[in-house]
Amino acid sequence: MRCFCAAQSYRNTVPVPRHWSQKRKYLQGKRGIEKPPFQLPAFIEATGTSDMRSAYHEKEEAKKLKQKQRDRMTVRREQSLPLPDCGHPQPWC
Repeated sequence: MRCFCAAQSYRNTVPVPRHWSQKRKYLQGKRGIEKPPFQLPAFIEATGTSDMRSAYHEKEEAKKLKQKQRDRMTVRREQSLPLPDCGHPQPWC
């Protein structure tokens, strides 16, 4: 206790957190506690975005693996294509 008081009385010292001396990693003791699922705030829920997201996820789950891979490849091809030169300066240049 005497050493702790002496360490706190020095200038420019930072207190060490208690969990640094523990054998377990930080917050590993909370392993068995389950958190409730996240609830959106009422004002966000009122916009209806969760309904649109759930419809999109249902549509994605209905796709077969082959179709999902095809969609990923089309996105990659679109990203790799050069942009057309329209003659005027682009905002991203």
